[in-house]
Parts: sequence; C-alpha cells; structure tokens
Amino acid sequence: MTAPATPPEDAVPSLEEFASFVGAENDDTKTVALTRDLAAAVELLNDFCKDPYKPIPPATMRRWYLKVGAEMFDENNGPSQYTDRFENVVTARSSRDPMNVVIREVRRYVSFI
Repeated sequence: MTAPATPPEDAVPSLEEFASFVGAENDDTKTVALTRDLAAAVELLNDFCKDPYKPIPPATMRRWYLKVGAEMFDENNGPSQYTDRFENVVTARSSRDPMNVVIREVRRYVSFI
C-alpha cells in the first residue's frame, strides 16, 4: 500500500503558521517571499516523496514542509554575508540543499534507489 500522490490539505501549513515558524509574522513586506518559499517546499517534498514505501503521517509532512520552507526562506532572505572583526567577509548562511534538513527522516519512508 502506498500513500496518495498528493498529501491531505491539513498537512500543508497555513501562511500564518509558516510566517510564525520563520519569525516573520509581523513583517508584511515578506509575504510574497513566504508564499513563494512555502509553495516551493511543498512542491519539492511532494515530488521527492511521491512514491513512499510506507504511508507518511500528515503531521510529519507538515513538519517537513515547515523545515524545508524555512531553509529556503533563510537562504533567499537572510543576510548572505557579513564582515567579521578582522574585516573578512564571512557567509552567514550555508548554501546547502534545502532537503538536507529532513533527508535523514525522509529515508524512513522513501527509497533512494
């Protein structure tokens, strides 16, 4: 038995919940970025988890959407560089794949082969 190709609606977090998760709940200027990054996270995870070998609980999918979306939001909207006390330019955010934040958990449900 496999899980449905599209997750139930209640698994996708609301925009307000996502904004609260990333700490941007009082910033109306980031609404477009929040919407874009949450939609991208949902699409990325749905594509990656489209054929699980055991059903993925909706609460787990919800948590993954929030984590991957937050990673994308951080990458796109966080400060990318700063100057340290020795006047070196340092990258503040990692440039890793957004799926890295959940990949160990996803392995329990999705085969990589």
